[in-house]
Amino acid sequence: MKTGFDKYMNLDLIFPHLNCRSKKDLIDDLSDKITKVVPELVGKNLSRLIHERESQTSTAIGEELAFPHCRINSIDDIFVVVGICRKGIEYNAPDGKKVKFIFMVIGPESKSNEYLSILAHIAKAMFNSKLRKQLLLCKNAIDIFECLSHPISGN
Repeated sequence: MKTGFDKYMNLDLIFPHLNCRSKKDLIDDLSDKITKVVPELVGKNLSRLIHERESQTSTAIGEELAFPHCRINSIDDIFVVVGICRKGIEYNAPDGKKVKFIFMVIGPESKSNEYLSILAHIAKAMFNSKLRKQLLLCKNAIDIFECLSHPISGN
């Protein structure tokens, strides 16, 4: 069973051992990492755009999951950055849990339906507690990619 968003993943944008201490640090760090891999995002003020989106409402949805995201008109593709922060980060989640699993989604306004579909697929896949436990066992980007490409069934 495919997750529905694995085709947007890139091994260079999967970070299995994030050590950020705050939501701000996390967003800044991931924004910096993606701009090093995706040249068309350089100079787009990605970190500021994500922080602005977060100021509207937290993108933490519970179950240790957050998906900071934004749309940028001047890009053509959708990018998904995957990060795991094993210690967890305070993120103002509705269930009060610290966030360990972060999926940063960046995409153009012109692909709104596809963009929203990716966010929905991430949420659906990640509400599987077995998948979350399996992800915490992953040691590297390849393991995470495989785990998310072929998730286990069940809760």
